[in-house]
Amino acid sequence: MLIWKLRNYIADKLNITALAGRHSELQFSDDKLVFLPGCTLKGIPPEKRENPSIFLHIPKTAGSTVIAILEAEMIEAKSAYSRAVIQGYRPPIAIIPGWQGAWSNVQDRPDRYFVDADLISGHFPFGVHSILGGRYNYFTVVREPIARELSTFNYLYQTGAIEKDDDFTEFALRMVDNPQVRMIAGASSMSGPCDEAMYQQAIQNLESHFNLYGPSEKTDEVLNVLVSLYGWPPVAYTSFNITKKKIVDVIDDKLRQQLAEKHHFDTRLHHYVSAHWEQFKAEHVEAEHSLKAGDTVMLLDKDFQKTKGYQMVDYGKIKA
Repeated sequence: MLIWKLRNYIADKLNITALAGRHSELQFSDDKLVFLPGCTLKGIPPEKRENPSIFLHIPKTAGSTVIAILEAEMIEAKSAYSRAVIQGYRPPIAIIPGWQGAWSNVQDRPDRYFVDADLISGHFPFGVHSILGGRYNYFTVVREPIARELSTFNYLYQTGAIEKDDDFTEFALRMVDNPQVRMIAGASSMSGPCDEAMYQQAIQNLESHFNLYGPSEKTDEVLNVLVSLYGWPPVAYTSFNITKKKIVDVIDDKLRQQLAEKHHFDTRLHHYVSAHWEQFKAEHVEAEHSLKAGDTVMLLDKDFQKTKGYQMVDYGKIKA
């Protein structure tokens, strides 16, 4: 335990990934500081701003960065935040047929731990609001499916859940098809065939129950709107939980075609969400705010996921 921590500490300080050992707690963050200044929004109904929210965290879609910001903002606002953790199944983010993620965690504890929370997040399919009762707004981020599959495999290698001689092709073909459509369509959609009806159910859920959703390539933009939607302070952060120890970067055309066919509905979903996001911005984002010296910004620690630390600082001092 102490050896891997020491190795990873040195690797992090010197920014030499090769020094880091593989471990379930191994995490990397980016060095680039990203600012979320907020923006002026228009035409968003009050009920889309005020109801308790559920972050449907699809694995390997930049969700760790989203969660870090959510948690910091909730701490600052002195609001209740609950993260539903997957129990029992390992590795938890490998979505196989029948996967329910942290659903049982919410189902087994629908008491004050979740019911009284202002914000809930977790790797679970759509529908946990039916356990909790009341009105909830969801939000999520969707990723191009082949990139998400590659990221999943490499992350599981980084954390020691799979070994170097494990075959990516076998792994990718074993995972359930169209996991993002399935998660958004609901808990009953995690097994059986994924068809047009399931895809349309996912779209209907997005349009009816989600106040915000966008593509992972535009995560910073989605977060900037989220900050403004709930009236939170501007944020400065580095991206969290980045996979740096990779064993697969490129796949051949044959496998790419196989995965494209397997995740046909996820590809459609990603295209739909990307187009929706551009339309959302055109309709609801009036202007991005500009930060200046004297403005207070929430600066998250690079190790926020471990320390839960942040500072409220003058923007001028950060940029100096």
